[in-house]
Amino acid sequence: MSQTPSRTLADKPQWQKWCVSIVITIVVLVVAGCLLLHLLARAFAHAPSIDCLQNLKSIHYAATVWADERHTNRLPDEFILFTNHLHDPKVLRCQIDYGHQKISVWSELTHSNISYVINTNGGFMDSTNEYVVCPLHHFSVKGYGLLSHRYKWIDGAIVPRK
Repeated sequence: MSQTPSRTLADKPQWQKWCVSIVITIVVLVVAGCLLLHLLARAFAHAPSIDCLQNLKSIHYAATVWADERHTNRLPDEFILFTNHLHDPKVLRCQIDYGHQKISVWSELTHSNISYVINTNGGFMDSTNEYVVCPLHHFSVKGYGLLSHRYKWIDGAIVPRK
Protein backbone atom coordinates (compact mmCIF):
# COMPACT_ATOMS: atom_id res chain seq x y z
CA MET A 1 0.00 0.00 0.00
CA SER A 2 1.51 3.24 -1.08
CA GLN A 3 0.90 6.37 0.84
CA THR A 4 0.51 9.68 -1.01
CA PRO A 5 2.66 12.40 0.45
CA SER A 6 0.84 15.41 1.96
CA ARG A 7 1.27 18.60 0.02
CA THR A 8 2.58 21.73 1.70
CA LEU A 9 2.26 25.36 0.67
CA ALA A 10 5.69 25.13 -0.95
CA ASP A 11 4.43 22.30 -3.19
CA LYS A 12 1.40 24.25 -4.43
CA PRO A 13 1.49 26.07 -7.75
CA GLN A 14 2.47 29.76 -7.77
CA TRP A 15 -1.06 31.05 -8.52
CA GLN A 16 -2.46 29.37 -5.41
CA LYS A 17 0.15 31.07 -3.24
CA TRP A 18 -0.85 34.43 -4.70
CA CYS A 19 -4.53 33.73 -4.06
CA VAL A 20 -3.88 32.94 -0.39
CA SER A 21 -1.84 36.12 0.10
CA ILE A 22 -4.47 38.26 -1.67
CA VAL A 23 -7.27 36.84 0.50
CA ILE A 24 -5.26 37.50 3.67
CA THR A 25 -4.54 41.07 2.52
CA ILE A 26 -8.21 41.72 1.78
CA VAL A 27 -9.27 40.39 5.19
CA VAL A 28 -6.71 42.59 6.97
CA LEU A 29 -7.84 45.68 5.00
CA VAL A 30 -11.51 45.01 5.77
CA VAL A 31 -10.81 44.65 9.50
CA ALA A 32 -8.69 47.83 9.50
CA GLY A 33 -11.43 49.69 7.60
CA CYS A 34 -14.07 48.60 10.11
CA LEU A 35 -11.94 49.82 13.01
CA LEU A 36 -11.34 53.14 11.28
CA LEU A 37 -15.05 53.63 10.60
CA HIS A 38 -15.83 52.89 14.25
CA LEU A 39 -13.31 55.49 15.42
CA LEU A 40 -14.62 58.07 12.94
CA ALA A 41 -18.20 57.46 14.06
CA ARG A 42 -17.21 58.06 17.69
CA ALA A 43 -15.38 61.25 16.71
CA PHE A 44 -18.34 62.59 14.75
CA ALA A 45 -20.66 61.78 17.64
CA HIS A 46 -18.69 64.16 19.89
CA ALA A 47 -18.29 66.93 17.31
CA PRO A 48 -21.50 68.81 18.28
CA SER A 49 -20.48 69.00 21.94
CA ILE A 50 -17.03 70.33 21.00
CA ASP A 51 -18.71 72.90 18.74
CA CYS A 52 -20.97 73.91 21.63
CA LEU A 53 -17.99 74.48 23.93
CA GLN A 54 -16.32 76.61 21.26
CA ASN A 55 -19.51 78.67 20.89
CA LEU A 56 -19.61 79.26 24.65
CA LYS A 57 -15.96 80.40 24.58
CA SER A 58 -16.71 82.83 21.74
CA ILE A 59 -19.77 84.20 23.54
CA HIS A 60 -17.83 84.74 26.76
CA TYR A 61 -14.93 86.38 24.92
CA ALA A 62 -17.31 88.79 23.14
CA ALA A 63 -19.05 89.62 26.43
CA THR A 64 -15.68 90.23 28.11
CA VAL A 65 -14.57 92.57 25.32
CA TRP A 66 -17.91 94.40 25.58
CA ALA A 67 -17.44 94.88 29.35
CA ASP A 68 -13.80 95.90 28.91
CA GLU A 69 -14.71 98.58 26.37
CA ARG A 70 -17.19 100.06 28.86
CA HIS A 71 -14.67 99.87 31.75
CA THR A 72 -17.03 97.79 33.83
CA ASN A 73 -16.86 94.49 35.64
CA ARG A 74 -20.46 93.69 34.67
CA LEU A 75 -21.07 91.35 31.73
CA PRO A 76 -24.03 92.12 29.44
CA ASP A 77 -27.47 90.75 30.31
CA GLU A 78 -28.58 90.25 26.69
CA PHE A 79 -26.93 88.75 23.63
CA ILE A 80 -28.10 91.64 21.45
CA LEU A 81 -25.81 94.04 23.35
CA PHE A 82 -22.56 92.43 22.23
CA THR A 83 -23.36 90.87 18.85
CA ASN A 84 -20.95 93.27 17.13
CA HIS A 85 -18.12 91.41 18.92
CA LEU A 86 -19.21 87.99 17.65
CA HIS A 87 -17.79 86.83 14.32
CA ASP A 88 -20.88 84.91 13.18
CA PRO A 89 -24.54 84.66 14.25
CA LYS A 90 -24.29 80.85 14.11
CA VAL A 91 -22.35 81.04 17.39
CA LEU A 92 -25.61 81.77 19.22
CA ARG A 93 -27.24 78.46 18.25
CA CYS A 94 -26.15 75.04 19.53
CA GLN A 95 -25.59 72.57 16.72
CA ILE A 96 -28.01 69.98 18.13
CA ASP A 97 -30.78 72.49 18.86
CA TYR A 98 -33.53 71.63 16.42
CA GLY A 99 -36.13 73.66 18.31
CA HIS A 100 -34.66 76.99 17.22
CA GLN A 101 -34.39 78.28 13.67
CA LYS A 102 -30.88 78.29 12.15
CA ILE A 103 -29.33 81.73 11.94
CA SER A 104 -27.20 82.61 8.94
CA VAL A 105 -27.30 86.43 8.89
CA TRP A 106 -27.53 88.99 11.67
CA SER A 107 -30.91 90.31 10.49
CA GLU A 108 -32.50 86.92 11.37
CA LEU A 109 -31.36 87.13 14.99
CA THR A 110 -34.15 87.31 17.57
CA HIS A 111 -34.44 86.16 21.17
CA SER A 112 -36.48 83.17 20.01
CA ASN A 113 -33.71 81.59 17.89
CA ILE A 114 -30.85 81.73 20.42
CA SER A 115 -30.03 78.39 22.05
CA TYR A 116 -27.98 79.63 24.97
CA VAL A 117 -29.19 81.24 28.17
CA ILE A 118 -27.56 84.13 30.05
CA ASN A 119 -27.71 83.87 33.81
CA THR A 120 -28.19 87.46 34.92
CA ASN A 121 -26.98 86.62 38.44
CA GLY A 122 -23.63 85.43 37.10
CA GLY A 123 -22.91 88.54 35.11
CA PHE A 124 -19.69 89.70 36.76
CA MET A 125 -16.27 88.96 35.30
CA ASP A 126 -14.94 87.68 38.62
CA SER A 127 -18.07 85.68 39.43
CA THR A 128 -18.01 81.95 40.11
CA ASN A 129 -21.64 81.70 38.99
CA GLU A 130 -22.52 80.35 35.57
CA TYR A 131 -22.78 83.17 33.02
CA VAL A 132 -23.82 81.43 29.78
CA VAL A 133 -25.41 77.99 29.78
CA CYS A 134 -26.24 75.49 27.03
CA PRO A 135 -29.44 73.80 28.24
CA LEU A 136 -28.94 70.92 25.78
CA HIS A 137 -25.37 69.88 26.65
CA HIS A 138 -25.41 71.27 30.21
CA PHE A 139 -22.15 73.10 29.53
CA SER A 140 -21.56 76.54 30.95
CA VAL A 141 -19.03 79.36 31.16
CA LYS A 142 -18.55 80.96 34.52
CA GLY A 143 -18.25 84.73 34.84
CA TYR A 144 -14.46 84.60 35.09
CA GLY A 145 -14.20 82.45 31.94
CA LEU A 146 -13.82 78.89 33.22
CA LEU A 147 -15.67 76.31 31.16
CA SER A 148 -17.57 73.82 33.25
CA HIS A 149 -19.93 71.00 32.64
CA ARG A 150 -22.26 69.01 34.72
CA TYR A 151 -21.24 65.88 32.87
CA LYS A 152 -18.24 63.56 32.87
CA TRP A 153 -16.58 61.37 30.27
CA ILE A 154 -16.73 57.59 30.74
CA ASP A 155 -15.31 55.40 27.97
CA GLY A 156 -15.73 58.15 25.39
CA ALA A 157 -19.35 58.88 26.33
CA ILE A 158 -20.86 61.83 28.17
CA VAL A 159 -22.61 60.71 31.36
CA PRO A 160 -24.41 63.01 33.85
CA ARG A 161 -22.54 63.65 37.09
CA LYS A 162 -24.22 62.42 40.24
